Amino acid sequence: MTLSPSVQSRRDELVTQGREALLAGDKQQAQALLNRAVELDPHSEEAWIWLSGTHADPEAMEYCLQQVLALNPHNQQAQDGLQWLAQTHGVGVAHSKDMPDAVPIQPAIAFHAPSDERTIGVLLEAALHPFAVGSLLGLLRLVSWLRPTTLVLLRTDAGPLGLSSSAGVALITALTHGAGLLLVWLWLGFQLSRLRVKGRGDRFDSLVRLGQVWIPGYLWVGALLVAIAGLGLGPGPWRVIVGLCSILLVIGAALIIGRLWRLLDRLAVPYGRRGTNRAWLVFTLLVGALLGLGLAGVVSAAVLG
Repeated sequence: MTLSPSVQSRRDELVTQGREALLAGDKQQAQALLNRAVELDPHSEEAWIWLSGTHADPEAMEYCLQQVLALNPHNQQAQDGLQWLAQTHGVGVAHSKDMPDAVPIQPAIAFHAPSDERTIGVLLEAALHPFAVGSLLGLLRLVSWLRPTTLVLLRTDAGPLGLSSSAGVALITALTHGAGLLLVWLWLGFQLSRLRVKGRGDRFDSLVRLGQVWIPGYLWVGALLVAIAGLGLGPGPWRVIVGLCSILLVIGAALIIGRLWRLLDRLAVPYGRRGTNRAWLVFTLLVGALLGLGLAGVVSAAVLG
């Protein structure tokens, strides 16, 4: 049965609240929230997985994990959880010599820690947001630094249309940002495709999906166009242009940060552990690389003095 978008949204909200309550140590509240989530969607593996961590009774934990395996027999977290229960509490299938030894750790961590594949995949998607707007922001910053007196698109005195010599620097900067963004997009798309099912069209599909998440950042195109339109104006109108650009930048940044935070929330990684999580370090490095992507604008500003 297909759930309506409103029901899916409510289910995801309950799972998120239940997870946060469980990680905060409030198992009673977490159990109530997650019970409501599985009532809305009995086919939610994530809800059943988290619900298993709210129970102190091994048999109740086993029931939740069995529900997960009924939905997906290949769910590794549920398999590991049942193996852990069999070893520590003698619940479920008896321990087999053919099964590898399980490490007895806390169920709330053992069952719910996201897999490397899921974590890195989501972080790669999230990292595309700052990269996508990086090119636009670099160009906008360059336009702001050039100012009307430096880059003249339309001569104010009598004479033909012309461009100053700094137009070449602006063009080189734009191409540098564009090429850098293209390389990052290709690299991230190919890396993400490696985490998915192998197939001939898989890499192309990954690139398409990664490109779609750039859309919120293109609100900054408006700011770039407004700044370009104001290049031929005097200092007074230029202040108005800067104000309009700032408003567009703030709105765009708010939308991007909001969507980025929602993506990170899907990771189910406790805040205290994010600094040491391998995938979180990958994300940090990618954001650091964004600063390198903007060096062309800095160099251009230094050259133009």
